[in-house]
Amino acid sequence: LQAVVLADSFATAFKPLTEKTPKALVPLGHVPMLEYTLEWLSSQGVEETYVLACAHAEMIDQYLKSAGWGEGDAGDKETKPGQRRRMTTKCVPSASCVSAGEALRLIDHKHVIRSDFVLVSGDVVTNIDLKDALERHRARRKKEKLAVMTVCLRNVGASVRESRYGDSNLTIAMDAETNKIVHYEEHGSGHSATKLPPTSLDASLFGEVKNIRVRTDLMDCHVDICAPEFLMLFTDNFDYQHIRRDFIVGTLNERELGNTIYGYEISRYDYAARVHNLRSYDAVSRDILNRWTFPYVPDTRVVPVQDPQTFTHTWGNNYLSPDCEVHESAKLTKGCSIGAGTMIGAGTSVSHSVIGKNVIIGQNCVISGAYIFDGARIENESSVTSAILQEAVVVHAYAHVTAGCVLAADVVIGSGFSVKPNTRISLKAQPAIEDDDYDSDDSEHAIWAPTSVGAGGAGYVWAPREESWFRNIAQPKAREPYDCSHEYATDEAKRESAPDSRAAAVAESDSDEQEDVKREGVFQREVAETFLRCVKQGYAQENAVVELQGLKMAENRTFADIARYTSRENVKLYPATAPSGTPELLKRLRERLKEWAPLLSRFLRSEDDQVEALLTLEEFCSEDEVFKGMGGAVCVPSFAKILHMLYDMDVIGEESVLAWAEEKAEADEADKKFLRLAQPFIDWLEEASSEEE
Repeated sequence: LQAVVLADSFATAFKPLTEKTPKALVPLGHVPMLEYTLEWLSSQGVEETYVLACAHAEMIDQYLKSAGWGEGDAGDKETKPGQRRRMTTKCVPSASCVSAGEALRLIDHKHVIRSDFVLVSGDVVTNIDLKDALERHRARRKKEKLAVMTVCLRNVGASVRESRYGDSNLTIAMDAETNKIVHYEEHGSGHSATKLPPTSLDASLFGEVKNIRVRTDLMDCHVDICAPEFLMLFTDNFDYQHIRRDFIVGTLNERELGNTIYGYEISRYDYAARVHNLRSYDAVSRDILNRWTFPYVPDTRVVPVQDPQTFTHTWGNNYLSPDCEVHESAKLTKGCSIGAGTMIGAGTSVSHSVIGKNVIIGQNCVISGAYIFDGARIENESSVTSAILQEAVVVHAYAHVTAGCVLAADVVIGSGFSVKPNTRISLKAQPAIEDDDYDSDDSEHAIWAPTSVGAGGAGYVWAPREESWFRNIAQPKAREPYDCSHEYATDEAKRESAPDSRAAAVAESDSDEQEDVKREGVFQREVAETFLRCVKQGYAQENAVVELQGLKMAENRTFADIARYTSRENVKLYPATAPSGTPELLKRLRERLKEWAPLLSRFLRSEDDQVEALLTLEEFCSEDEVFKGMGGAVCVPSFAKILHMLYDMDVIGEESVLAWAEEKAEADEADKKFLRLAQPFIDWLEEASSEEE
């Protein structure tokens, strides 16, 4: 099995970080991006890889040799502990290539690709198991010689694709039976729903394909399985410069030639994303720290194998090198990674940040959502928020680097200076060339003045990019979910709530605490509305499982969090009159459980989850917190029989009930109310258990 890696993106999204360093070697979670790609290819059984290097090709070639990706014997399958898997890796330098199309034509002219191969961008992070995709591609090729390409796709949803990863709006139409792609259309990131151009399908497609499925929830992984004829098509068509916009779209528009492209949707347990702009750099970095990319995470030492730097994985997905020094009064919240030799001073707060090796951070600093490369220095009382600081950057005392800023290597920010949001600064003046991504009228006006970097600072401010939230290193605002409560409200209630809802939509909070409260509210509404849609609209419980599991995993929550987030609209799901007594209550409850027990059991798999569910049931019966006014008090007299029914219908297990009882036994007397109510059922369980033993 062979592979071709495009180690150049042929774009300027990472300028000025890539002025002296190729993008493929920019650190991502302490490791060059290219390392993730090569290690993954090696794990998939690839024996020979060609790395196409254009900009800074000599640095990539040197890195491959120094990192152990040399021209080893691919046939030798035995590796010593700590050594890389055997994979022959060859750098193919070409400083003259200015597009992916030219690079692929160069590979074709060298006649080194002998069979089907994996084509992947050097900035892709993935843990896909390609075995199934390869088998399907090869089986298809035996029947259909002109099936030249299989494109790996990931189901993430349009909002996640565009707001979280800064990807393009993508519409793909496929044959519903074979997954043959018949239409591929992408538009620039950040389009609002009202500005998107309409999608048009060629009417003749409906005469060729029996059933067309149109998907807008897929993200292109930029991992492809290609036939050798794929390269020949680039050689025959010099108009093909971009793989997606030119080759795929061109091939689909020339159906009469017979070449076909297929899609392969990866498993929902697999991960794949491309770091193609600063927004995706932040998103993928967080995914690595949150272990979505396992085994390619900091503490496994899989990437890179030969790097002596190790990390300890601690609570909150924090990764600390044994050689770093964090003052006891410094505060590390979730999602932090601290490299070897780094020192963090007293009173400093660090959250959702990756800090490289030998970084010095002074006292009482605030580091949030930052990516600080090796050797940087942040002096006392400074702050860095949602920004990238390259190697050896210095931020003097009381200075502030604000959201969206990018500081290239060796830049200095003067004492007390605040860098404007979305500013890019480099020691090298911005090249005076026209580029679609830059304002060419301003490109010649490079500035190195105290008004740009502060007194004692050093660096040129680059002309502003047309940067928006969908390409920025700063986190996008939390998406407000669709509020379906108005669908069930009276006209008078709608009129009363309209001003408040508009005010809530306009209000913005600058403090971290208020932002957390807002995110919590968004999560609460998402959970409540998912359940309401399932009940009101009657769609399958499997859909609710997928949505709720997605929310649970994306927000790193427990089932108890989901169970606790209800809605006032739930009251309208209850009968108008309360049950007259325990028999009627249990009859109604049994009918409900017959319908909803399967959904509950899908979430209540562990003992901890079942105990949390019982604690939540207590809150409901007590009408505490979010359950106030929900009518749960009617269940109090029947609490023990409700537990028995949940047990009989396999919603909760015996061990969970006994664990709950043991936990409640240690509580204050005031909190033992429900334990006393449930005591007959608990005694029955213990007696049955003793008899069974």
